[in-house]
Amino acid sequence: MVELFRQPLGATMVNEARSPGLIQRYREELQVRHYARRTVKTYEQWLRRFLRFHRMRQPREMGSAEVNAWLSHLAVDLNVSASTQNQAMAAVRFLHRELLERDLALEGVVRARTRRRLPVVLTPGRCGKCWPPSMGTKRCWPGCSTEAA
Repeated sequence: MVELFRQPLGATMVNEARSPGLIQRYREELQVRHYARRTVKTYEQWLRRFLRFHRMRQPREMGSAEVNAWLSHLAVDLNVSASTQNQAMAAVRFLHRELLERDLALEGVVRARTRRRLPVVLTPGRCGKCWPPSMGTKRCWPGCSTEAA
């Protein structure tokens, strides 16, 4: 017991400084580059999902094939939108470019489809449904009426 007091302070405890984990370094790198707080939080969530999908393997051991598999999984199995898949891709690309310092070859990724938006046209038939008959079709939107102006 007496020898315990003769040792320098902290010698009995493990006093080595732990290096920050991957997610902490990822967060700090995003903050250093002045990304918005919300973006940092969202990118961090995407990184966690990516790691969980690959059963917490080290990202240094994974390459383009694993990233392609995850992005394809998002589009095919989870049916995410194209913008969601793009955000997930940006988060993983940032990890590989800035922290791991290597480029990804994202070839063969199944991309989520953007929905085609068809314009809604106000026809005279729809005009009659929107406006009461007492107003007539003349007062509907310009170019909608069946009568000549």
